[in-house]
Amino acid sequence: MWKPVVFGVVAILATPLLVLWGAVGWVLTRPPLAAATTSVAAVLALAIAAYVDDATMLFDVPAVLAVVLGLFMTLPKKTLYDWPLLIAFLSFAIARRVCLPTPPTSLPNWITVISCVGLIWGYTTTRKLWVSANLETLTVIEDRLYKAHIMAEYTMLKVGGLGTVHVPYCGEKRDESRLPPLNLVLVHGYAAGNAFWATNLQTLAKHYNVYAVEWLGIGRSDRPDPKFASYDEADAFFVDAIERWRKEMQLDQFVLAGHSMGGIFVTHYAVKYPERVEQLVLISPAGVGYPPKDASEPRSYFFRIVRMGWRAEMTPMAIVRYLGPFGPKLVSWILQRRMSWLPDTSVLKSGILDPALIADYMYHNWALKKSGDVAMNTHLLPGAFGKRALRDDLLPGQIKMPVTFLYGGGSDWMDYNHGQDVVDRLKTTQYASLRKVPLAGHQVFMDNAAAFNTMLIDAITDGLELRSFRTEAY
Repeated sequence: MWKPVVFGVVAILATPLLVLWGAVGWVLTRPPLAAATTSVAAVLALAIAAYVDDATMLFDVPAVLAVVLGLFMTLPKKTLYDWPLLIAFLSFAIARRVCLPTPPTSLPNWITVISCVGLIWGYTTTRKLWVSANLETLTVIEDRLYKAHIMAEYTMLKVGGLGTVHVPYCGEKRDESRLPPLNLVLVHGYAAGNAFWATNLQTLAKHYNVYAVEWLGIGRSDRPDPKFASYDEADAFFVDAIERWRKEMQLDQFVLAGHSMGGIFVTHYAVKYPERVEQLVLISPAGVGYPPKDASEPRSYFFRIVRMGWRAEMTPMAIVRYLGPFGPKLVSWILQRRMSWLPDTSVLKSGILDPALIADYMYHNWALKKSGDVAMNTHLLPGAFGKRALRDDLLPGQIKMPVTFLYGGGSDWMDYNHGQDVVDRLKTTQYASLRKVPLAGHQVFMDNAAAFNTMLIDAITDGLELRSFRTEAY
């Protein structure tokens, strides 16, 4: 009986503080131009009202404030000019008021206060001090991760609005009598991005032309406003973006591989554009099976809170943005907790992939503008069950290309039995296989990168050579 009471008291006490924190965050993350315009307009309005007290104040304070805010918006970020400009204007505004004879009204006092507050507001928005994530830093971090692990030439692009990294084939020289190398397209999972493939790309490029592609609204991709009236609209947002990308890349066919939620999008792409997909590879895919019958029943209070947040379209990224300057610490904490569960073969736990750099990458990826991160709400139910089970798309006759499932052979929280059921159904009509990467969990390609690379290469080879009427399970 005491749990509901404690929960209610905590909710009553915490709600006003949470609302206040959110309001402060909303104000401090307004577009710089909006903050500057509002500040100058407010000071100008007060100056006009104070005209009878001091006519010169009508011109000098708003004008100087506008100039300083304009400089903040045009000068490079984090320059040596920032603090001198801040101190100079604050000193000017205070000295301007001190030198003014005592007026009959308090308007000059308000002009001084509002102009100082407006300056700090404008500086905070232009320098993104509340939420420090920015695309430039994300790009630099991603490039650093590639430079540390890719010896071949690679190109970071944005094609069709999607963040792309291309590592051309760098294997043995092929004579003209042989077919060109296959194109392999990798699509990441939820809360990830192209950089998560950093330790895989070099090895895979020895066998294929490799392209890692980010969802629309994630990573370096464009981030349009996510406004969907239905599941189908949300799905088209992601799936059709891949087709636009393909057209701009001028790729005729490719092997398409998707991890976790990326497995949902690549499956839907393969159903919609089957002529483009030579083989479908699903890496620990989300949403394959039906949710359990009791998935919607109330459980613990924690689960109820999670469900409420899910229905309100609350995502991990929204929480990071909401926390403002504490967002990076939350991301680092999440990654450290996650690393404690990883196998020793993990590129993160072993230090092959720099955890601090990955944490920075995750923060700048997560805290940028809300867009593709709403996929968690549009495509999944609480508990990460699919709103529409992929098994209903992976039907004999409906999906005709070779299909391979790759699961972690360790603590993978995606149930491989759902994938096995699909393989068993497809076995009479086409090639299908299910393989488990030893020791790996859900982050299969990071938890045991070497074994994953080998098994993916073998699966693609077998799928294309034995695509007719053969099924294997490992």
